[in-house]
Amino acid sequence: MKIISEIAIILVVTLLSMSLCSGQGKGKRTPSGYEYRHVVQGKGKSVAAEDYVGFTIKIVGDDGKVLQEMGEGPNMPFIQLESELKIGDEANPVMETLFGVVVGDSIILTMPIDSIPNFPEDLANLKFIKYEMAIKKILNKDEYNAFQDVLKKEEEAKLAANFGSKIRCYRRRNRNKCRFWTICFSRLLWLFDQWKYV
Repeated sequence: MKIISEIAIILVVTLLSMSLCSGQGKGKRTPSGYEYRHVVQGKGKSVAAEDYVGFTIKIVGDDGKVLQEMGEGPNMPFIQLESELKIGDEANPVMETLFGVVVGDSIILTMPIDSIPNFPEDLANLKFIKYEMAIKKILNKDEYNAFQDVLKKEEEAKLAANFGSKIRCYRRRNRNKCRFWTICFSRLLWLFDQWKYV
């Protein structure tokens, strides 16, 4: 009898935990009717209208083939949310999905091919594609501008370092040529200087 009651308690606890967890990952619909679901519920900063949302994205066809992927780093995509959602033909399903997210969320948006304008003909055999998005940053306008300034300075520093190293490398490889042209140039300057007095 005691064993049966313990099994019953374990069964009840298991069923309760399964029913509580079943809400996560359940399909929802955007206002324009596209299906999406939260794979992971984040606990970070929540989004507000006109915020910039930075996310990684993987676009996958219904055959499982990855069509495009963009990760973290300087090329991570950002979308600025509008002050209010557009409805009808102007609706943007990605924008609709991003309203209400928090940092740490992972979302999968499913879009039928016939709903995507100008879809490449070589992929016309697909029925739908999935946008797998992981929310990494939510920034207001000032934070976004500061973030872009930091990225720009880092890129300029990399370019300057790369350019300087190429010049040093060229000079090392072409030391004799550099000396020759330096001497020629200095002689030419000397000649121009002499012609002033003639």
